[in-house]
Amino acid sequence: PERRDAAHRAQWQAEMAARAVLPNVVVKVSGLATVDHAWTVDSLRPWVLDILERFGTDRVMFGTNWPVETLFSSYLEAVDAWRVIVAEAGVDRETQGRLLAGNAARLVRMAA
Repeated sequence: PERRDAAHRAQWQAEMAARAVLPNVVVKVSGLATVDHAWTVDSLRPWVLDILERFGTDRVMFGTNWPVETLFSSYLEAVDAWRVIVAEAGVDRETQGRLLAGNAARLVRMAA
């Protein structure tokens, strides 16, 4: 998402919903701190949960925009925020592992 205002959020949600119905589309959630420089778990949560709700846990993968995002957070902070968001949403540990690495390994044939 390029902005954090309500109008952009509604547009982004509509565009993501249109893509989510396509079974061959997957999502890498990354770069959230490049727009929200003072991000918090709470500011990222709605975007991450929207993606998970629309695409499910088999078509989503966590990513980073390193080294650019090091201007706004550490890698550990980004991973911790992701883990908190998905854990609080009730995602089990095995699925969290798929979101963090397993799906990327499967979808883009990366080494896990």
